[in-house]
Amino acid sequence: MPDLNLGRPGLSVLPLGVGDAFSTLHYPACMLVSRYQNPAWDDEMTLIDCPQPIRKMMREADDGRFHGLDLHRVGTLILTHLHADHASGLETVAAFFKIVLGRKLRLIALPWVLDGVPPFLRAIQNLGRMDDFFDVMPIYPQEDSRVQLGTTEEGATFIEARRARHPTSTAALRIQHRDRLLAYSSDTAFDQGLWDWLCRGWDASKGAQADLIVHEVGHGIHADYDELAKHIRGLHHNMARDRTEHTRLIHYPDDMLPMLEASAFRLMREGHLEVVW
Repeated sequence: MPDLNLGRPGLSVLPLGVGDAFSTLHYPACMLVSRYQNPAWDDEMTLIDCPQPIRKMMREADDGRFHGLDLHRVGTLILTHLHADHASGLETVAAFFKIVLGRKLRLIALPWVLDGVPPFLRAIQNLGRMDDFFDVMPIYPQEDSRVQLGTTEEGATFIEARRARHPTSTAALRIQHRDRLLAYSSDTAFDQGLWDWLCRGWDASKGAQADLIVHEVGHGIHADYDELAKHIRGLHHNMARDRTEHTRLIHYPDDMLPMLEASAFRLMREGHLEVVW
């Protein structure tokens, strides 16, 4: 494995939380995405969702390895949906950028998600409206509708969204930086069409595949593990092995942990850096 201390451009994912809404073992699902193999060199990271206690989650995931993770190192917040275990930190994030940092944060979400943000900020309405806290960039779930995050020496980052199967408006994501692609299901029931979209490479005509797929599992309205595993077992042997190797599970309930640890899939772990090869 390459030396992760060289600050090479690339794509990496640092899970800050991996649990479901009711977990007593883990923080709620949330992650930082960096344009480098090691986030220590990135001061414009992308934060996917912001549950509380978001700054504590960042500090614990850092543990001195990444030159101090905190909100000042975040340039973009992608909000997948407005359930509290994904959005309860919105007030803290908005106030921190306004009061402490004195600047706005780029906020990307589906239009229907953005419509629901103002109530989360009602308690700090004396500081301003949503546009006073965030540079808002709606993202649409149509094919080939992408958001681009600037062009730098590290290259541009592109984001695509697709609606997930969830009781409230929710975005699944594909994030591309340079030639690496991260796909994230967000909260969803198992959906064959969504799974295929997550697996598909940015340029489907070239037959490329996503380099890392982060998929939730859970109970009830959440993706059923048996459905996901059954689908992969039904694939050609080589493809099934490839999908398993490139998939990580997240948002798992406490009572599923022993079973998942014994499964063929690897789990996302809080503070465990995933480099997208």
